[in-house]
Amino acid sequence: MKKVFLSMAALALIMASCSNEEVPGTNPEAAIKAVPIQVTQTVAGIDTKAPVATGQQITATVLMHDTGSGTADWTKFVANATNKVNNNSFNADADRATVSTATFNAVTETDGATVTLAPSLYYPTQTTSNHSHLAAVSPTGTTDGAKVVMKTVDGQQDVMLAKTVDAGAGNAGSHSAIKFEFEHLTTQLNFKMELTTTSGGAWSGKASVKSITIVDAELPKAVNVATAVAEWTDAAPFVVPGITAIALNSTAAVTGSPVMVKASGQVKLNVIVTGGDNKDYEYNDVVVKNSDADLQTEAGSAHVITLTVTEPQTASSAAEISATATVKEWTAGAAGSADLK
Repeated sequence: MKKVFLSMAALALIMASCSNEEVPGTNPEAAIKAVPIQVTQTVAGIDTKAPVATGQQITATVLMHDTGSGTADWTKFVANATNKVNNNSFNADADRATVSTATFNAVTETDGATVTLAPSLYYPTQTTSNHSHLAAVSPTGTTDGAKVVMKTVDGQQDVMLAKTVDAGAGNAGSHSAIKFEFEHLTTQLNFKMELTTTSGGAWSGKASVKSITIVDAELPKAVNVATAVAEWTDAAPFVVPGITAIALNSTAAVTGSPVMVKASGQVKLNVIVTGGDNKDYEYNDVVVKNSDADLQTEAGSAHVITLTVTEPQTASSAAEISATATVKEWTAGAAGSADLK
């Protein structure tokens, strides 16, 4: 798959007239006697229809921990969001920040651009033979051990993971920039709808879509960088956002917003269409097909699902059944009691 590189916009942390002790972690990088870790990054599939697109600003939470070798061990991760500097140095390796926020704009580049992190992340200064290991999750979230928990769970988040990378040891003669390769963890569903009219049909050739509901949708709620997998909500109905009585015509048109959910072996929908007779028509448990087989969605893929609605015929020689309804009021039932001994 084509790789597209991202440039990184630094987060400005401007604090006027503050000493090292007053604002830990905001010292000018050049003044700290430690080697900063340099990062570049790419996003897989950015030239698809994914919401993360060229020119869009996105954010990521970066986690870091040290081990005595090139093998990561995320049980050693301890969250620390600031660099605790004393006289331009770290008193201990544990004084370094291990959580950083990155904000970057997606652009097409031939070579990866250097990433600026805030706060900066540094190699160990005490046990300089230790290796630093980093991973990143976009969008930003809160840390829970080695997990990044999403701040928003709404089916609109393009959740991505850059798997763990070994940045090497702090006592190396030179330090090359490491590369984060972000991968989409969800599948993306895009909906289109069209209307096939019928001569003398019941809707007078008119209809609009009222709602589309994914029957069993699972949304990303956290990403575990140790296992490199996402955690998902329980399967539940999810209403596709961005649909407000969209009129249908003979040309398939985009309906609703793109949805990012867990990939699955079957997509089942409930659709409500309002006909030209101002009545709602429900189409339940509609299974989406790819040719004759169920659509198999894939993580990192953007699927376009086209729904075609056929206007029903009018049964002109038949009498339509009409009905009215009432709801009987609740009545008081027999009382009960119990003794708890």
